Amino acid sequence: MALTVVAFGLVAVTAVAIAEPSDVPSTPSSPAGTPSATPGEPPSGTPSSSAEPETTAVSLDDLDVRASFDRSAYATGEDMDITVTVTNNGAEEIRASTVIRDESDAVSVTSANTLDSLTIGAGETVVRKLTGVMARARFATGTLYLLFTSGSDQRQFAFPVAVTPRFGHVTGTVYRDANGNGVFDRGEGLAGATLTWDSDLDDDSPPTVTTDGAGAFALDVPTGAYHVRGEAPGVEIGSRAVDVPESGIDGLLFRATAPLRDLTATAAFTKDTYEPDDVPTLRITLTNTGDLALTGIVARCADYPASLKGTGAGWGNLAGAGMTVSPHSTVSIDVTEPMPDGVAGHGFVVADCTLSYAGVSSDLNPRFQVSAPVPGTSADVTGTVSSSVDTDLTGFRVVVTARGGGCPIVAEATTGRDGSFSLGQLPVGRYLVILVPPTDDWRVATHNFADLDVVAGQENRIGFEVSPGARNRDFKVPPNCTAAPQGSVLPPLAYTGASLVLPGVAGLVALILGAGTLLLVRRRGDG
Repeated sequence: MALTVVAFGLVAVTAVAIAEPSDVPSTPSSPAGTPSATPGEPPSGTPSSSAEPETTAVSLDDLDVRASFDRSAYATGEDMDITVTVTNNGAEEIRASTVIRDESDAVSVTSANTLDSLTIGAGETVVRKLTGVMARARFATGTLYLLFTSGSDQRQFAFPVAVTPRFGHVTGTVYRDANGNGVFDRGEGLAGATLTWDSDLDDDSPPTVTTDGAGAFALDVPTGAYHVRGEAPGVEIGSRAVDVPESGIDGLLFRATAPLRDLTATAAFTKDTYEPDDVPTLRITLTNTGDLALTGIVARCADYPASLKGTGAGWGNLAGAGMTVSPHSTVSIDVTEPMPDGVAGHGFVVADCTLSYAGVSSDLNPRFQVSAPVPGTSADVTGTVSSSVDTDLTGFRVVVTARGGGCPIVAEATTGRDGSFSLGQLPVGRYLVILVPPTDDWRVATHNFADLDVVAGQENRIGFEVSPGARNRDFKVPPNCTAAPQGSVLPPLAYTGASLVLPGVAGLVALILGAGTLLLVRRRGDG
């Protein structure tokens, strides 16, 4: 592929690389005077980009693509400001998608892909800005790879830029905190621990180092930001973020601890129900049943739109240096945090938190999941009863109750011939839906009940599948209480028992992050 480098004097030390289209895949050549990059693998794999937009079947031979960097050369890890200019020299409009390819010697684009979807009229030019970085210090040239696609036509362009490898020297110690005081004491160095230096920008071959007999380590790594994680038999090593400058770092400490088998954690909101403008208070109780103090205990909470994040001054040491729980003792702390923005659309506030040493992720860490109602707006709920048998599905009764299955009955509906039903507007929140067939000779797949979470601003649908057969052994009967009229809804639930224990994080994640059906079914075994 022919490649021309042109320098413009309008901005100091500005290089523009112009690449002619080539068949894909291709490997760029280095510009004259630029050290050659270590040969990279040919472009392969699935492009890292969003779905391709609708395109027209036109030739991309008419595209003139140029990329200019704000400097002629960079050091490893330095930010690059990149301007991409695309001109359509043809007589027809071109609609194309663009993928920024991630090859072994590629410049990593850290900004959004502003070239993702382009429509360029005949004779028109578009200009887009990108931000990038070259994180892989083993290459003396970084290359921006742009793959344009229109219909079945593809063209790749490659724009190289000089990179000076830059490293930092790092030393430190991994220590086994045998007495639980959170401090590196004499003789606590841990031999044979392995540290892995992960970089978001270079995941090809992360550097690793293993500690010596005194727990010490030393290595040279490319400058930049890392997430360092450790492994050693029988202990857990707290991971941490480390930013390595060219001047290096001396004396890094990584704490290794025993698994938190002796710590239990419970929590409860201090009010049964909150208003959207309230500041919720969560009471957390920690119990240490072991013989050693547990020092540096912090909270890590799931980040959902309706959940407390576990951050800020209201969380005290649980969001800072960590709490100490003495041997064979219990300590309680009240934490506060502003009401999450997402509660209005969900009808409740959630705290889903794990207690651990800083940076330690383990299945043995204690965890709590609690919620409290926050009455809000309403949303439409519809659904369908379906069957593999072509038959009339009229008369299935759909009953909505509080999450536990007790009174009140919040809404009812009856299916039509095609199995569809509408529950109308329900207050956002958490419910149980019970399906009652018109006769006893219908079987419901899995169960005849399912958890339903109603969220504002998105489609709320629930579905049941039925087939002829004996009634489920675990058949749930709706509660005997005042029912809502067909197709109507009672006023918002009078929630009781504020701190509801969530059935499981998988259901909560589906609730908060899902954008469609919000049906959460707890499988307890087919009845």
